[in-house]
Formats: sequence, C-alpha cells, structure tokens
Amino acid sequence: MTNKRELLKTLSLTKLRKLFKEKDINEDLFEVYWDEEEWLIDKLSRSRKVKIEDVKKYLTKANLEKYFGKKTTVKKTTTRTTRKKFSRAVEKAIWDKYKHRCAICGVHTGFSYGEIDHIKPLAKGGSNSVGNLQWLCHRCNKLKGSRRTNTEVKKLIT
Repeated sequence: MTNKRELLKTLSLTKLRKLFKEKDINEDLFEVYWDEEEWLIDKLSRSRKVKIEDVKKYLTKANLEKYFGKKTTVKKTTTRTTRKKFSRAVEKAIWDKYKHRCAICGVHTGFSYGEIDHIKPLAKGGSNSVGNLQWLCHRCNKLKGSRRTNTEVKKLIT
C-alpha cells in the first residue's frame, strides 16, 4: 500500500500549500527546516486530518496511475440544467402564445388539457428559457418525450 508521505512528495509546493490551507492545520513553527516544502510534507504526513483520499485529488493523472493503477479515475463535474417548475403566469403566457392550440397536432386544448414542453429537451442541452418552451396536448407530449423531435411526432400521428 502507498505511504501518505510518499504521495505528498510528488505534489508541487503550490498544491501542498493548498492542501495545508484546506485542512486548516494549526502547527507551531518551532522546528527548523531548510525549506517550506519539506516542512509542509512533514506536517501533512503527520496530521490525522489528512487522509490518502485528500492527497489523491491533488495528484496528477500520471501519479494516480503510478500509485493506484489505471482503474482510479478523477470525478468529473457535469453541468446539467435542472428542471424548473413554471409559474401559472408563464404557463398562461405560453398557452396564449400558441393560441390555445397544440404546437404539434394543432388541436384546440383547454388550459388544463395541455402541458408546457421544452422544444430542445434539457437532457440534450436545452434551457428553461421561455424561447425554448411550447404548448402541447397530453398525447403529443407523451409521444415526444425527450427522444423525438416535433417533426417526428407529427409523422407518427398523421
């Protein structure tokens, strides 16, 4: 198994400082060291606050593979638009914009018999902006889902 001190030695001085600050280690400066890097490595390796997992996130990809094999991956953060609940006023505005008709089949719908739909689905990078919203009847919305386009649904129902 890999030693915490050994992993810390692979980090740059900037990353060592960042980890030290992140873990908020309060140490007195009584001990004499020739350089800051050696001092930080010593303090971080002796601290119980610092775990190997904490050090892993500062390692380069090459060092991760060297010490932990190729199976170790660094988590990637994804930015995905979250679904938003629209106010009654926005729903009414979209319903009026489409003149009380479904955007796909054109059938006249009462306010309670239709739904707001994203033209470009959120799953495919669409947004919650009013320009990306349309009014659909329940049937067309179910057929469209997030996989089909308006023209595909139109072909299905005709």
